[in-house]
Formats: sequence, C-alpha cells, structure tokens
Amino acid sequence: MANRKPNETRGRIAAEATRMRNSIAINLLLVLLVTVHALSWSEGKATPLRLAVTEATITPNGVLRCQWRIRNVGKEAVHIYATFLNGAAEDMLDLGPGRTALIRTTWLRQIKAYPAYYVPQPEFLDVASGAAITGSFERHLKSKQQIDQFERLRFVVGYGTDVERVKSDLQQSLAKGTEFQGNAVVRWQSLAYSDSVKVVRRSEIATTH
Repeated sequence: MANRKPNETRGRIAAEATRMRNSIAINLLLVLLVTVHALSWSEGKATPLRLAVTEATITPNGVLRCQWRIRNVGKEAVHIYATFLNGAAEDMLDLGPGRTALIRTTWLRQIKAYPAYYVPQPEFLDVASGAAITGSFERHLKSKQQIDQFERLRFVVGYGTDVERVKSDLQQSLAKGTEFQGNAVVRWQSLAYSDSVKVVRRSEIATTH
C-alpha cells in the first residue's frame, strides 16, 4: 500500500506528459497544414488565370527578355495590373531557391515609405472569360551576380474583378500623398504565378547555330 500512491502519482504524471506531447504534436500539425494551404493559395493554385512563359532569353550584359501568355479559365472577366507587364523595367526581379528568379510585374507587399517621386500611371488589361492574351517584357539587370545566379524563371501578376475599386483607391491615395502609390494595388490584388522555365542565354543560342 505504501508504494501504491507514489506509483499512481508517477503514472498520472506520465499520462499527463503524454497527453501534452500529443496535444503539442496535433497543434503543430494544424499549423503546418494551415501554412501549406496559405502558401498554395498565395501561389495562385486557385486562380482563374493560367500563366506561361513561352520564351525567356538573357544577353551577356543583363537584358532579360520574356514572352508570355495568360489565359482566363474562370467564369468572369478579370483585370490584370499591367503597368510592368509589357515593355522594359529596371530590376523587378527576386532571386529565389533552386537558382530560380521571380519576375515581378506588381508589388507583392505594401511598402512603408513616403510616396515615390515617380510611379508610372496604372494600366490594366481586361481578360474576358475563356480569352487569352500574349505579350512580352524586358528586365534590365544591373549586377553580374544577378545575371549569373539564376537558370530558371517564372513571373507573377496581380489581378482582381473590380477595377473601379482599385482606381478609386489609387486616386484617394495620390490625393492624400501619405503612402507609397503601389500600396493601393497590393490591397486590391490577388496573385497568380507561372510555372518556371529554363532561361536561354544568348551565348548558348549563338553556339547552336
């Protein structure tokens, strides 16, 4: 009888410790599942847009040229923020894991800064349900490290279904003059990403002909 109570106490402590470990493991699993779901959503898995890079080349002096195609497989029209989707822009490129670069055509997060001296006038492309659009853009890379450090790329666009709302927010933001002009776009947009493709270097093209 004298040893029963200490044994029972140890048993209760061991059972409580096991219960706590199981609870922590379940909570960690739930956090992991929520994180994976959030990442999948943010990477455009549920987007009505299908993005593709049809050609990607880079010159030895850092001029990256891409041709792209976007198709709307959803049931309603969408509006794509297109200010940096066509033509040339400085940088707008992030180096990621696996020697893959992400070409940005929009801002991915709000910027806590005063208004920039110059931001191009916002442009939007309307893509009807079932329609497809094509185009091309350039990125001028400034450092040799950027030029040499990636082998593949993908690109991201921002889009929404209510373009009048973002235009109104942009006008109000500009009138107040208290924040970076692109923040209104970030608040409005959803993001869609293309799959990655191999970048062909101009020197490689020259040796194949």
